[in-house]
Amino acid sequence: MRQRRLGAQGPGLGALGLGCMGMTTAYDTNERDDEESVRVIHRAVELGVTLVDTAEVYGPYENEELVGQALAEGNLRDRVVLATKTGLMREHGNIRPDGRPERIRDAIDGSLRRLDTDHVDLYYLHRVDPEVPIEESWGSMKEVVEAGKAVRLGISEATLEQIEKAHAIHPVSAVQSEMSLWTRDWIEAGVVNWCAEAAWGKKPFDVYAATETAGIASECDLHRGMHLFEDLVITEVVDEDNRPVPPGVYGEKVLVTVLFSRTLPLIRYEMSDSVRPATSPYCPCGRPFALIDGVQGRVEDVLHFPARSGDRVTVQPALFHRVMDAVPAGGWQLIQEPEGLTVLLSGVQKGYVDDVLADSLRRELAAQGVIVPSVEVRRVPAIPRTGAGKAPLIKASVT
Repeated sequence: MRQRRLGAQGPGLGALGLGCMGMTTAYDTNERDDEESVRVIHRAVELGVTLVDTAEVYGPYENEELVGQALAEGNLRDRVVLATKTGLMREHGNIRPDGRPERIRDAIDGSLRRLDTDHVDLYYLHRVDPEVPIEESWGSMKEVVEAGKAVRLGISEATLEQIEKAHAIHPVSAVQSEMSLWTRDWIEAGVVNWCAEAAWGKKPFDVYAATETAGIASECDLHRGMHLFEDLVITEVVDEDNRPVPPGVYGEKVLVTVLFSRTLPLIRYEMSDSVRPATSPYCPCGRPFALIDGVQGRVEDVLHFPARSGDRVTVQPALFHRVMDAVPAGGWQLIQEPEGLTVLLSGVQKGYVDDVLADSLRRELAAQGVIVPSVEVRRVPAIPRTGAGKAPLIKASVT
């Protein structure tokens, strides 16, 4: 089971959680089978599902009792991250929000009794009550944590403004909202981006991205590689026959399925990037997202040179990017031609000496065992584009 982290510094938990509402509520309750539901909870935990989610309004109350029974029978309480919710009330067959501070303080005691535990790991405000300022409701949620009855707090179906107000009072460790291929409002409202930034602790930087897919990964704080945006894209590193490559091995292609687009059916993009999945599934920085620890660039950007040994040397585009990143220019293009390398530069900062770039390229190529070619640097008004409007950074005019 892939792992996630609850909040920026919270415990690890399985990427898939078990929502228990349907075991007692909302769907066909004529088919309710508590014994089967208990077995489902036990089997889920056995398979690595550690987040178990319920709420007082489910039933009401019956769902928490069922979850408490299942965890007690299996002696599983210490193996799960237990979540429940308050803030919704059933009244005369209807459901209404109730975020009054006194109601929240009373509700947690009832939940703990039904769940047969002395605390919950995650306590949600199920809905924001429009009649109660979020600051008052969340202040009471904070009191629940301070009393030792909950470890972390979450919020459900809240706006970005409400989440930010709550987070300023006490950290929001989880946001639970309906999101699917048909329900994308939370992306457009900025809630998903807020969650991503909260999980990273800051805005992602040094992002690995593509025009078709947007962001794919972002550099780890400890510079151990790049964490994949696994909640936004499905990334597969494969060989030329589309077979997954093992950790520590560079692939020939990357297959990226974008989950945040409204396009149906989902599109899986094929990119000719050579990247390497990290050998360790865990990163010392604590973030649970899978790592790629090497990005060599597009396969078609790989250049080949005669070697001093008499063979040929393959030079990955990452080498050229590393050199060019130090050049104060608005644009660049490196072209391999029969007579040598030509580098086009546009928008160069005043005072920059082109020979510095030429010398850097020669040194890097010599270190690779290459018979060093001539290097010519030219200033141009703009980098030429292809008929499709793209300006490739690396081109080969030799075969």
